[in-house]
Amino acid sequence: FMEPLISGDYPKSMKALVGCRLPKFTPQESRMIKGTYDFIALNYYTANYAMNAPDPSHGKPHVARDSQVISLRIDQYDDPESPLPLWEALSDYKRVYYYNKHLSILKTAIDKYDVKVKGYFTWSLLDNFEWNSGLPPRFGHFYVDYSDNFKRYPKLSAEWFKTHLRKPLPFPPSWTPDKK
Repeated sequence: FMEPLISGDYPKSMKALVGCRLPKFTPQESRMIKGTYDFIALNYYTANYAMNAPDPSHGKPHVARDSQVISLRIDQYDDPESPLPLWEALSDYKRVYYYNKHLSILKTAIDKYDVKVKGYFTWSLLDNFEWNSGLPPRFGHFYVDYSDNFKRYPKLSAEWFKTHLRKPLPFPPSWTPDKK
């Protein structure tokens, strides 16, 4: 998706796969689009993976097969609807592990490859209503008790971020929620 904005043309791999069905940029269009971005923002938060795989059907070329990519959805998390004791709901160690690892890799990209990262946002501050799933998913850094006047409790990830933003910490953190 970024190649036209950077070089003014489609990636070579895309041209090879799509062939004559791919519209061509005129020299004027190429000059007009090249370098037109102000910033690049990426939104990613699922456990979906894609891999390059030749089209097993050997069918007629089609937009759904042009990239030769198959997509897999891998759900490695527990059933979000199962009720948990409060202390367990606050113990989001998998999320802390993910953020610690992810931000370490992001820092390497900045330091080693001079990637210009201007910001990073997590999903989400509070447990909330997810458009596709309702209330059961608990993605927030703060647990919302829907049965007790929406009382909010910081999860391990909230405490980790509060401390991590002051000084990076190794995983696992020493803080653990009270098991009350």
